Amino acid sequence: MTKEKQNILMPLISTMLIFTLVNIGATYFMLKQNQYDFNGGKENYEKLSYYNKVQYNQMFGEYKTLEEFKKALDERVKNAGGTVGDNNAATQPQEKGKVSLEELKVTTPVYGKAGTKFSIYEFSDLECPYCKELHQTGIVKDAVAKNGETLNYVFKNFPLTRIHAGAQMKSEAGLCVFELTGNNSESFYKYIDGVFAAGTRASKDDILKIAESIGVQKDKMEECINSGKNKATVEKDLNQGMQHFGVGGTPTLIVVNNETGDWAKVPQRTSDSIIATMDSLK
Repeated sequence: MTKEKQNILMPLISTMLIFTLVNIGATYFMLKQNQYDFNGGKENYEKLSYYNKVQYNQMFGEYKTLEEFKKALDERVKNAGGTVGDNNAATQPQEKGKVSLEELKVTTPVYGKAGTKFSIYEFSDLECPYCKELHQTGIVKDAVAKNGETLNYVFKNFPLTRIHAGAQMKSEAGLCVFELTGNNSESFYKYIDGVFAAGTRASKDDILKIAESIGVQKDKMEECINSGKNKATVEKDLNQGMQHFGVGGTPTLIVVNNETGDWAKVPQRTSDSIIATMDSLK
């Protein structure tokens, strides 16, 4: 290559290199901003990232290989009386605590009788396959049916947006259904049932069809979703779960005593376990 050609090509190569680096930087910034937006801002994103890191270290930190982790998990579940993948197994230790009665003020729709002594909180992600499995067993509604005078049910949105990009929108949409049907709790829970039935990959169009089937006008539903007006309510559920009830994943079932503020996680995924947990808080 002649010196003259080198003199021509070098500025061109430099320009292309600069352009590529700028493109990479801009793409990174856009992706990061999308992550912030999905999590309700930079602060929420950083809180969730830190929380997930702590949870990861607690669960996996001591195991050097995947085989070591699998062996330890099998043993732990076996000792709890179940098997891996068995939704009835006691796969999480029972934890208890106490919160202020102010923290128990209901901000989301209630299934069952209002003002009962106990509530069962289902912290759930509408794109989580395990949440779908749990919800469709019907154990929560079954427990309420058996104890309707003392127990009600509150679905708490806990969208894990880092792995389920559409969960936030679906959570907010449920509250739109509630509002647009005149604060009708039955409509809200029909929506939750419908979203889980539609599958974890249900699109926005699917969500609008579910809302229409409940009696909500499509244009009003879309307007409500696009407004983002329910974002703060969803974030409140998320923060409540993390900060006050130690929720680190979905689904998580918690029974609360609305008169004392005492609460306990449900150790097994059965209606009997829900009722036993309630009895332990009397």
